[in-house]
Order: sequence, then C-alpha cells, then structure tokens
Amino acid sequence: MRLRSTLIAVAGVVTLAAGCGGQAATPEATVKGSIDSKAISAKPERADLKVAVPSKVDSIDPLVASGVTEVQVLSLVGGTLFALDYDGKKATPGLAKSGELAADGKSYKVTLKDGLTFSDGSPLTSADVAATFERARTFESNVYAGEFAPVRKVTVIDSATLEFTFSRAFPSFEMMLSFPEFSILKKSEIGAKGAIPSSPTLAGPYVVEGDVKGNSYALTRNAAYAGPEPSVRKISFTVVPDAAGRLTQVRGGQADLAVDIGVQAISQSLPGVSVHANPSMIITQLTFSDNTAPLTDVKVRKAVSLALDRNKISQIAWAGAMPPNAGLLPTTSIGAKPGNTGADPAVAKELLKGTACENGCSLSLLLDGSSGWQSSSATVIEQNLKEIGVNVSIQPLETITLYDRLGKGDFQLALGYFGAYADVPDATPQYCLSHSYGFLSCYTGYKSAEAEAAVDEALTATDEANLKDAYAGVNAIFEKDAPLATLTDYAAVWAVRDDARGYASIGATAFITVAPKG
Repeated sequence: MRLRSTLIAVAGVVTLAAGCGGQAATPEATVKGSIDSKAISAKPERADLKVAVPSKVDSIDPLVASGVTEVQVLSLVGGTLFALDYDGKKATPGLAKSGELAADGKSYKVTLKDGLTFSDGSPLTSADVAATFERARTFESNVYAGEFAPVRKVTVIDSATLEFTFSRAFPSFEMMLSFPEFSILKKSEIGAKGAIPSSPTLAGPYVVEGDVKGNSYALTRNAAYAGPEPSVRKISFTVVPDAAGRLTQVRGGQADLAVDIGVQAISQSLPGVSVHANPSMIITQLTFSDNTAPLTDVKVRKAVSLALDRNKISQIAWAGAMPPNAGLLPTTSIGAKPGNTGADPAVAKELLKGTACENGCSLSLLLDGSSGWQSSSATVIEQNLKEIGVNVSIQPLETITLYDRLGKGDFQLALGYFGAYADVPDATPQYCLSHSYGFLSCYTGYKSAEAEAAVDEALTATDEANLKDAYAGVNAIFEKDAPLATLTDYAAVWAVRDDARGYASIGATAFITVAPKG
C-alpha cells in the first residue's frame, strides 16, 4: 500500500467514475479539488481508452509492484477480497461475499462469492487465497512484508470459507484486503521460493494483453470478472516520460487521459480538456540516507528540515493546490500535525554548529526526471540549503534507476512521495518509522525500538480516539529523530479529454478508476 514515485488504479473492482460532479465538461474546464463520489454513474460501452503514463512497468507481482504505473496496472488486473470506495474511506466486498472480524480483533473469517474464477476460467477457491498469503509470508522479495506480518495462520474451512488468525489485534485488516498487494494469485502458478509468472493469472476487471514491460501495452476486459462489467473494452497505455509531453498527447488526441502532468497545467486554458488535482493520503518528502554521513547526525537532518521553505515549495511545485506539511502524516489524516512550514535558516545554522556541516558541506539530491513537481521542489530546496552553507547537486534519474539506488542506500538526499489509499497506520507510520516492516523505513535506513513500539500501538488501536492518541506518540518521535523531511501533501494532477470524461478518472485514493458499463 505504500506508494512510491509517480500513481495508482482500483484494487480488485472497477470503481465507478463520472468526472467532477458527473456533469459534461465545458470546453475549457479546469478543476481543482476533490471529486464528488455521489455523482458517479455508469457509462455506455467504449471500445478503447488511451492513457499516457510517466514510467515503465518493471513488475506486476503484487508483492513487488510499488511504482505508480505498476500499481495502476496491477489494480486493474488484480482481484482482491475487498475493494475501496471512491473516497478511500470504506471497503466493500470484491471477491469476498462477506467478512467478519472477531470481537478481540485477532481473527477474521471470509466467505467468497459463489462461482469465482480467474481470468482463464479456472475456479478461484479459498485454497488460492491461502496460498497467496503463504507466499506473502515466505517470499524474500516481499516489499509489503509488514502488512502481512500479523497474519499468523490461514485456515481453509471449505472451498469458499477461510479464517485468518493474527498475532495481534488487526482492526485495519478488512480495509487492507482492498489494496493491490493483496491481489489473489493462482495456487498452481506459485513455484519454488514464491516464483510466479511475469504475467500471472489474476481475477480483476482487466487482463494483460501481451507484455507490460515495454513502452506501450494494453489491458483487455476480463469476461470472467466477478464484479460489474467495465464500460471500456480496452485500455491502451503509452509511456511518455515528460510531463509536458503527456499533456500534449491529451491535447492532441493521442491520449484520452494523462497521469501526473504537472501542476502548471492547472492554470492553463485547455480547450476540450479538463485538469484535476485531487487531495490524497500521500505526502511528498525529502528522504535522508540516515546511515550516510553527514546525515547520520540528527542535528544535520533537523537543520536541513528547518531550512526548507515548504510554503514556497507548495507554491512553486503545486501552485498552492497542495498544503505545505512538515509532519509525518498528510493533512487529510486524523493524526495530521503539519507543524511550522516556513523556513528558519537562523535556527538551522545554530544546529549545524559542531557538526560536519558547520563550515559548509555538499549533498547530492536524486529525483525522478519524469516528475514535474520533483524538479520544481529541487530548485527551491537547492536555494534553501545554500542559505545554511549546504551545496546541493541535483541528479535527475529514470524512475527504475532512482529506486534501485534508494534500495541499495546509494544516495544522500532523494525526492519522492509515500502514502496509502486510506488513513490507516499500516501505511506511512509503519513503513517510515518501523525498519522491521520490510521497507527500510522509507529508504532512510532509520531504526528505532521506541518508534516501532509507538507504531505498534497505532496498529492495534481499535477506535478513532485511541488512534489519535497513538498518532500523537508517533508524531513526537518523528519530530525528535527527523528521519526524513516531509514537504507537502501530494496531489494526483491529471488531465482527461472531454469526450472521455467520466469513463476514467483519479479520485481521493489516487487510483485510476473506470466506470461500469450501463
């Protein structure tokens, strides 16, 4: 559920989509703000929808895919037991008919829908679900290991019923069953050490046509899908690394929808195209390599964070569409604590006294060269840090190269974003503060027993009041240790042609959603 660089698609179900308010777009409509999910409606059948995306797909393995485009594709082809609603606030049955959490929160019983099949027509049973979770438990390359860790045992009761037993209370389990990484795999395709085909047989609304690893590929409608039939028969993806290039494709008709087009498009007059910037549960961040000098020193990390003018970053990188944020959680979270978002170079310089950067130092900053907001943010960061004697060298990279270096710890500073599809502690708090949960504490290398204990308290909170209290503890540790620097909330800025509006859109979950046929 953690999102890394660029964004996403519906988990296990076709989410209804009708653009903003479900109204026909005016020729030069430009929209900023969330979409009203109450206006979502079905659409007549459409043969093809062309989508321009920023990066290639490296994998659609549910336990490996984490780049935006990867998760977008996985979400459209993967079938999950539950599915998030358009606002990301509620999980509804997907492949499951029903689910029930025990009173103590330590077990969960699921009943599958009748007659489920994978896209190839073979039966999907509780044995496949159990095998999927067993793979997640043992697969060494599972980047979502922390999300599956509480599942101690899966008991198959019959072909349509199974029970999950947890090592602790797991109140967010049903919500998480709607996330793409929980897509159900075919038991017979799981090989030694958890190996699966590069294009596994799944059970979502679409099926991969050929190979998704090139610069262009397509998804076709899954005739065996258990949910509502999608209105679009075929979705064609084209990789266009440049944000302006993606927008140009929509304006010229080569694409119907473009993902991550850059916030500058919000203020443009675009006849026949509408632009949207929707709030999400995601933060943008400046990632520190906490194990690389001079960032091993918490005083240097805090000084860098204090020097950042997040208000200016919000204006330059997001045209003010996304609020500045110095806290760990997005402002849309019940645990949000944005903090002081203005720059304080004087205090930052005081913190640098006695450190390796007292008399100046140099840091390299990696970023995704296909991302407009990252390039704009980097320019402000470079200026801010120069004021405290820190020289920054900016290094744009391809998405895959960037995350390869992050995974190896081969960096000092890096831009990116992180978040979830819903407001659950199993996302940003868990992955960015708990090293044991399998994501290198959001690539920082940060390790803290105190932080892990605070996160565990949030993970087991059974009501909103307890969760708020737990989040307060998490926020206090984040402020004390400064493992990374949050910059702003994240918006999925996207554009759609008027004649395609309502067939596909991106809502609060940051998923690409496709309207059902009707």
